[in-house]
Amino acid sequence: MAAKNPTGPRSSEHASNPHDPGFDPDSPDLADPQVDPVGPARAPLDQPEPEHQRKRSRAYDPLANLRK
Repeated sequence: MAAKNPTGPRSSEHASNPHDPGFDPDSPDLADPQVDPVGPARAPLDQPEPEHQRKRSRAYDPLANLRK
């Protein structure tokens, strides 16, 4: 096989504007994908379960497998 030179752009072509972040760092716009959302992610249909419908877990019994 013959070694091929890469056909893409060379690294010197990418260095034309080294300080361009690609977005406005002073823009706190919520539509800007660079801004992190405030709060946890939650699906639109997720509703917290009411307190009386939550299942309680049984207390851990380390000797349960020894009892008959």
